[in-house]
Amino acid sequence: MRFGCEILATVPGRVSTEVDARLSFDSNATFTRGERIIELYEAEGIHIDRVLIKVAATWEGIEAARRLEDRGIHTNLTLLFAFCQAVACGDAGVRLAVRRAAVDGPQQPPGAGLHEPDGRSAGAADVDVGPVASSS
Repeated sequence: MRFGCEILATVPGRVSTEVDARLSFDSNATFTRGERIIELYEAEGIHIDRVLIKVAATWEGIEAARRLEDRGIHTNLTLLFAFCQAVACGDAGVRLAVRRAAVDGPQQPPGAGLHEPDGRSAGAADVDVGPVASSS
């Protein structure tokens, strides 16, 4: 989270901060961790609109993202490998979904990912914060 704040001090866009991958199959824990990450950014004076909560696109992750989006917390879903995951993300109203090719799988088409049409970065950076300590 600290690195995310450093990036936001120099980059005018958003930062994407990842929920611990070990929570990928626990909707409630993913939701709670996403809320906590936002609380930590807000405590540093970072507006909620400058942060995306990065969540794995498991069924549980998509449900957590739906709940986060309902609270006004924007999400970035990753690890999409199937069309049905993309449809579920759309139905959940997520802000951003990023398709990733498998390590030995096909390459992404030109222009895929977080880039402007001219190839510049879209102003989002991925930050893996790992486990976030609970305030309670």
